[in-house]
Amino acid sequence: MYGYRGLSWSDIAMHGIALSDARVGTAGVITSVDLPDEVSHHLAHLGFLPGTSVEVLRRAPAGDPRVYRIDGVEVGLRNETARHIFLQVAAGALQVAAGALQVAGEAEASKNEGEAEAELTGAAR
Repeated sequence: MYGYRGLSWSDIAMHGIALSDARVGTAGVITSVDLPDEVSHHLAHLGFLPGTSVEVLRRAPAGDPRVYRIDGVEVGLRNETARHIFLQVAAGALQVAAGALQVAGEAEASKNEGEAEAELTGAAR
């Protein structure tokens, strides 16, 4: 069963989730940074390196940017950048994230089924 962006939950547990998908309060360890060298080097100077602990502290009212604590320093990143930084979260946090993503996926599937049913009903008239 696939749970998130085409990955199985076991893949997510092994490789982590995108930092942009972590909820406020989530903490973990950076596993990889998949950005162009220039941006990666800049983020490395801020502390965003594989093996470094990071915590999601808060987000702006509209959701972007978010503030992260890394090496005791608070750093704000836009979601566009954070989606290329991958985080290995603790098992409990992963289960919460998996549950939230599964609920979101089920809601989207239900919405799609409703739209398809409406199209069929409209075509039958």
